[in-house]
Amino acid sequence: MDDRFKRFLSQRTHPRLALIDATIVSPQSIELSLPDRSKIRASLNEVSPIRKSVYVWNSQVISQDAGDSVSRWLSQFLEADVRLVGIDRSYQRFISDSDTDQTGFADGYPLLILSKASMDDLNERLDFPIEISRFRPNIVVDDCLPYDEDRWSRIRIGDCLFRASGPCTRCVITTLDPQTGQREGKEPLYTLAQYRKTEQGVLFGQNFTNESKSGTIEAGMEIEIL
Repeated sequence: MDDRFKRFLSQRTHPRLALIDATIVSPQSIELSLPDRSKIRASLNEVSPIRKSVYVWNSQVISQDAGDSVSRWLSQFLEADVRLVGIDRSYQRFISDSDTDQTGFADGYPLLILSKASMDDLNERLDFPIEISRFRPNIVVDDCLPYDEDRWSRIRIGDCLFRASGPCTRCVITTLDPQTGQREGKEPLYTLAQYRKTEQGVLFGQNFTNESKSGTIEAGMEIEIL
């Protein structure tokens, strides 16, 4: 594998990534689509199971390449030489403060929870409202007070038990409009910094891990605060 393909890319350096929609087809297959409606399906089952080392921040992760076709498709759109890889199912990448909780190619933690009330509070402070998709939460919670999620240490949703792993530090990606792939000045980071800045940085949302290691959740399920 060429050295230039070994390190992950994100919207921080390649904002056009925000315009790519991904739909899970199966545990080993996804469909990618672009604003012009062109699509491509990528599956790890269709390529040689040759394992390759890649880097996510300082973590060396074992992966499998999704093949040349999707690589050419993505490279053309992003105007850069890129490869699409999936984490090898036999590899375990642990979060920084645990030797049992795992994540995949996420920055640091597998889940991010943000409440609608926190988002509404932020929008009341902004000149123009923005969508919650700017913050890329995995789970959006309703019917709670703003920033209640900051105080949850353990919660249950359905048959899944989640444990808090600390607040999420927000970066420049939040200034990117995911509908256009364009940056829009300093907001919402500028406003968030007025009331959510700490020694750790600007905090918005809470990271979680799945303590039960399995289970199923669906939209509309109730959350039990433990």
